[in-house]
Amino acid sequence: MNRMKKLIKSSMLKGTVFLCIILIITGLVKPSHASAQVSILSHIGYWDALGILHIDGEVKNTGDVPVNLVKLTATFYDSNHVFIAQRSGGTFLKVILAGRKSPFSIWLEEGASSVRNYTLDVTFNAYPQGRPLGLEIPSSSWHVNTFLYIDGQVKNIRTTTATDVMVAATFYDSYGWVTGVSSSSSVPSNINPNQVASFNLTFMQLDLFSYITRYSLTAESNEYEIIPEFPINMIAPLLITLTLFVVLMKKRKDIHKH
Repeated sequence: MNRMKKLIKSSMLKGTVFLCIILIITGLVKPSHASAQVSILSHIGYWDALGILHIDGEVKNTGDVPVNLVKLTATFYDSNHVFIAQRSGGTFLKVILAGRKSPFSIWLEEGASSVRNYTLDVTFNAYPQGRPLGLEIPSSSWHVNTFLYIDGQVKNIRTTTATDVMVAATFYDSYGWVTGVSSSSSVPSNINPNQVASFNLTFMQLDLFSYITRYSLTAESNEYEIIPEFPINMIAPLLITLTLFVVLMKKRKDIHKH
């Protein structure tokens, strides 16, 4: 009888210890939940030839779910940190998949010449359904002819039509900071399955050309996102092209002088 009591007590003790271990583990190990997060990576402010202030930059989806409705808000101040204006703009990509980047651009016209500082804020929505990959850029090339141009092709690799296709470029300096952005000006609205369409982009800020060392391209349609692209290094040929361009311009001025 005593032996039976000892066995029961032993079993109860083991059960209690096991239950405590389970409670401790479940208390320490919390279930993981998908989260949405967008970070501003870098940006640049500059005035164009018309005196319009541009804020060009890049954001990254640092969460683990796709996001949409990403909006950047810039607040502009003068040299005394007095408020001048506030402007908002969306990212070039309407949907940003987890781990992906998108360029953005915000403009200010009235009061732009008085701006000496600005701040940026970002808002966004989680978009768990995302979009499938269905676009790729088989080729692209660039050249300088007064402005910086990028020509290329975008392909629909899926089985349904890609509509409202957009291609964008982000330009970087040697440190990886954004030096400017541009979006496509001539992509056909729709691209049929397994078809290729041409695009071109223009970057017109001459005083920033010398800082650009590489660029990356991204694309999107209402149905698809792009297969990830690798940044394209362009520092050596760009320096050569800019040197030739400066030499030609100097020769033209010398000819006009004579």
